[in-house]
This record gives sequence, structure tokens and C-alpha cells, in this order.
Amino acid sequence: MWTEIKSKINKIYVVVFALIVLICPLVFTGCAEVKITEVIAEDYNTEFFVGEDFSTGDDFEVFVEYDDNGDLVRLLSHSYDVDSSDYDKTRVGTYDIVVSVNKTKKTYTYQVTVKSPVLLKNENNLSFTIPFTSGYNQEVFVSDCETYVVSVVVPAYVKKMNNVWYSGNDVTTSFGYNDTVYKVTRIDYDTFKDCSNLTSVTIPSTVTDIRSGAFDGCSSLSTIEVDNNNTVYDSRNNCNAIIETETNSLYVGCKNTTIPSTVTSISAGAFYNCSGLTSITIPNSVTSIENAAFLGCSSLTSVYIDSETIAIGINAKNSFEYLVNYATTIYINEEIVDGGASIGSYITSNFTRSTSAISGYYVYTKN
Repeated sequence: MWTEIKSKINKIYVVVFALIVLICPLVFTGCAEVKITEVIAEDYNTEFFVGEDFSTGDDFEVFVEYDDNGDLVRLLSHSYDVDSSDYDKTRVGTYDIVVSVNKTKKTYTYQVTVKSPVLLKNENNLSFTIPFTSGYNQEVFVSDCETYVVSVVVPAYVKKMNNVWYSGNDVTTSFGYNDTVYKVTRIDYDTFKDCSNLTSVTIPSTVTDIRSGAFDGCSSLSTIEVDNNNTVYDSRNNCNAIIETETNSLYVGCKNTTIPSTVTSISAGAFYNCSGLTSITIPNSVTSIENAAFLGCSSLTSVYIDSETIAIGINAKNSFEYLVNYATTIYINEEIVDGGASIGSYITSNFTRSTSAISGYYVYTKN
């Protein structure tokens, strides 16, 4: 009995061994030793400038793959989102980001380099930034200004000649960076923020990117002009505003802005903290007003409304982004009222209407 059992067990061993011999070449190409290789993707940006956040798409992945005779078969990937808590964006240097991957029980190190750009100033006390990164070496952007700037023409070009920087006017602080002409393409975030003495600004044709908050709080700004050859922005009809040409959206306004009848929307923060603005007329063409467009316009006491969409939609004090937040008098086009439109409840509840139209408007005076 035992002899028979032992004989059957031996036969099973033989069969199992034969199967291994047959299957291994199919799976591991002759059962060669399998080597695990960790690969860190390199198609992401590792260099940026002081104060800048990691932008969307600057994440990276750790890949773990089988390497068998040069053939790579991906087993898993681990995505890691880099954010500002991983490094000190205010200091120049190289930072190591260590990532732990539970699946491999290993750690991986990723390096982020924070670089200092070339900075220079002109006689208008505008700071220009020349990035070091590839693709930007022919461009420069306005990055800061002093609060005592009164009137500024953003230069179309910045040029270094004989170790002195020129930008239409002589640049008082020289800063050498190759003998190259750079075109000014961008006005950065908050560049002119709270420049309370700034009265006028001219945007050249080369500037095609004005970041949010660039002119916030410029309470004395009264004149805005955009070069006629600018392909992105315009100041049509001498409106004293910056308008996005393609969208017909008023992007930046000032205390003397007249909104053209071709404008369909007012962009977020367009008049943010424009305390010098006392009166505004909303034309019939305007159907939307975006986030915080009139927030902080503490002197905006007179509002003229030609847009029925706006007139019927003011149902709260902060409706249409604080348009009538400080208003003491609201003027609504007589055609809207006489046409039977239902005027917004905030106006009808808190203002008293004149019995007849005056110069084409019914006058609503705050109770």
C-alpha cells in the first residue's frame, strides 16, 4: 500500500516539474531573474521663480516596473500632487520632496528648484522681471511698482545698451543680462495694486496678458489707454477702460470709465476698491457682472441702469457684485419701467421712485 502511494506522489512531482518547465518560458522568458526598476517621470517643470506657486500639471508620478531582459511591463503608478506646503516659495534654493509609496514600501525623492529672476527698474519705478526659463528668454513682464507712481506708459520693449537698460525712457537701475531686446508681454498679479497716486496708464501692443488684481485699489486712476495695435485688449470709444476684445468684457475700469454699448459683461474685480468711482452707467448690452466687480467702490452713490436684465435682478443689496451697495440714487431707463418690467425687490423696497421720468430715467431715491 505505502509503495503504491509513494509511487503516485513521485509521479505528481514529475508532472508539476514538467509543467513549471513548460510554463516558465512563456511567463518569464526562461525564468530569468526578475529585476524591479523604479522609474520617476521627468516630464514636469522643476524650476520656477520666487513667489510663484506650482502650476497645474506640475505633478509627478512614480512608476514601478518589471525589467525582464529589457522588456518593461508597468505594474503600478503612484501620482503625487506637489503643492506649496512642500517647499518654501519665498526662498531661492533646491528643495527635496520625499514621497512614500505604500505599494512598494519605498520612498522617492523629487527636487524642486526655486530660482531668482533678473529684476530691473525704470525711471517710472516699474519693476520688470526677466525669467530664466526656456521659452521666456525673449519676454519680460511688469511685476511691481512703487505707490508713488503718478503716470506710467508700459514700455513695449526693454533693451540693454552699453550696460544700461532702456525702455523708451532711460532706466535708472542698470541690470545686465545678455545683449538682448525683450518685449514686455505681461502685467503681473497685483502689479499696481493700491497705487493710490497713479492717474494714468497706457498699455502697449505687446502686452497680451494682464493678470487679476493688476490695478486693484487705484483710486486716482482716471485715464486708461490701450494701443490700437493690441490684439487682445482695447479701449474702444475712449472709454478709459481695458476691454477684452474677443469677449467684449470690461476687464479693468477706473473712476472715469464710460462703459461702451458693445460691452456684454463686466469681469471679476474690474472696479475692485475703486474708491474714486462716484457714478456709473450700465448699458443695455450688459447682461452679466462677475465676482466682486464693484466691491469696495465706497463712493459709488449714483448708478444709471439701461439694462433690463440688471434692473430686474437687483433683489439684494449686494446683487450684481455690489453694484448698488453704496447707492443713494438709482436711475432706471424709462423704457424698462414703462414697459412693465418687474424692478428688483431691493430697489422697490428701499428706494422711492419719482412720479415721472427725468431726462429719460425714473429716479429712485434711497429711503
